[in-house]
Amino acid sequence: QTCALPIYPSPEKVIKFKKDINLTPVQISKITAINKELHRKKLEMGVIIIHNERTLDSLFKYNKLDNGSLIFYTNRYGLYQGELRNAILQACLSTRVLLTQQQVHKLEALEKTN
Repeated sequence: QTCALPIYPSPEKVIKFKKDINLTPVQISKITAINKELHRKKLEMGVIIIHNERTLDSLFKYNKLDNGSLIFYTNRYGLYQGELRNAILQACLSTRVLLTQQQVHKLEALEKTN
């Protein structure tokens, strides 16, 4: 999952195009930190989601799944997906605040050509 430009610029893509959109050293530092934290959160949530899926698989495999457990683990899956989406959009919002309107327009143009 990524962010749509120009409203939600992905910190990863902003860093990729840092020279093309003339990021300042301060912008680079702050957006790099945002991207690093987003990467950490994606890894964390990935582990949690995989663990939840493995728990469901195990419950099915050993015939220990009941309606209540199924509801519980599938609802958790939805919660985890929501948490991940929130982290992505928060990173995009934090990135957008650091960019000038001109940088956003340049980024949008670059996205269309790549």
